[in-house]
Amino acid sequence: MDFSDFVLRLLAAMLLGAGIGVERQIKQRSAGLTTNALVSIGACLFVLLSEMTYLDYEENIDRLRVVSQIVTGIGFLGAGVIMKDGFTIHGLNTAATIWCSAAVGSLCGFGMYLEGMLAAVAIVSTHLLLKPLSDYLDRSTRKYVEIKNVGIRLIVEGRASDETEIRTEVVEILQGMDNLEVNRVETSQPSKNDTVVITFEILANYISDTSKRILAELSRVETIQKISTEVLSQRIER
Repeated sequence: MDFSDFVLRLLAAMLLGAGIGVERQIKQRSAGLTTNALVSIGACLFVLLSEMTYLDYEENIDRLRVVSQIVTGIGFLGAGVIMKDGFTIHGLNTAATIWCSAAVGSLCGFGMYLEGMLAAVAIVSTHLLLKPLSDYLDRSTRKYVEIKNVGIRLIVEGRASDETEIRTEVVEILQGMDNLEVNRVETSQPSKNDTVVITFEILANYISDTSKRILAELSRVETIQKISTEVLSQRIER
């Protein structure tokens, strides 16, 4: 492979990857123009490396083996853009786009320019054409959305020096109650006035009664300066 062919394949991977990323950038997704271009370039470089090595060690090198490693590696990179926000998952489409950008870069690395261009057009068209169709189908098939109460968020504030004592006492009180389960506990960084906020996520069957019982029990804990509760809710589409 001469140098001009190397540059041409690399340039094609960069341009097609950037073209895919433009749509993601316009929609302000976490992985936009630069990320998709870099993924495409990286995949292309690994393929080019296998291609150049193959010319020197033709009998001992499997050129397609590097492609399987690209598929696996990009899967881990895509997982980084998937986020959970409450009961909703974000970033699946962007993760899939990164995966597809690697495929386009691999095609360019093998010198399949037309195939890579068609793949890039298919990826962008999927976002532009199928996403509105998907949203329309969601709206047309959705009958109603039910908001279901699933638990309580207990917010406790106290001195930073009493954090361990507060956590221990609250957990002991909650564990002594029926029909609830402590799902998660988080503690904030100490504020300027040396106070911390400890948040308990509690799963409960009877939200209103349980909340009143918790407030009544914790009101007797002297180290707690402030207590509040919020209802945790979940959207259920029927």
